[in-house]
Formats: sequence, C-alpha cells, structure tokens
Amino acid sequence: MESQLGQLGVIEAAATVSAFEGLNRIADATGIQLDSGLADESADFRSSLGLDAYSGASSTSSQGTPSRADGVLGIFS
Repeated sequence: MESQLGQLGVIEAAATVSAFEGLNRIADATGIQLDSGLADESADFRSSLGLDAYSGASSTSSQGTPSRADGVLGIFS
C-alpha cells in the first residue's frame, strides 16, 4: 500500500480505520441502537454473520422483514 499511497497515505488510512473502530466501540458501549429501517433491512444478514451475538445487538429490535429495492431507483419509491 505504501508504494501506491506513500508513507503519509498509509498513516492517513490507518488513522481513518482507527477512528471508525473507536466510534464503533463507543456506539456499542453506550447501547446506541440501529434505526428501525436499517434494523429490518439488515436482519437476515446480521443473523447469518453472527452479529446478533454481540452484546450491543441487544439494544436493537427488528421486525425482521427486509424490503430491499430491486434497483437504485427503487429506493426512492
């Protein structure tokens, strides 16, 4: 990666990843829940990936009925 981005690019990438990791840990620790739309849309794959086993998942409830759009324009209808 350093050959493509340079030393400062690698440092910036590491800092960005670290910031997101920190924000996720804070969200989990405070019990922030997913909004209902995202909870429903992600119910099937959260379960199959085992994400519901994490303690922070207990803060989110879902109806478990995703209604995904078939294409990009479908998200606006």
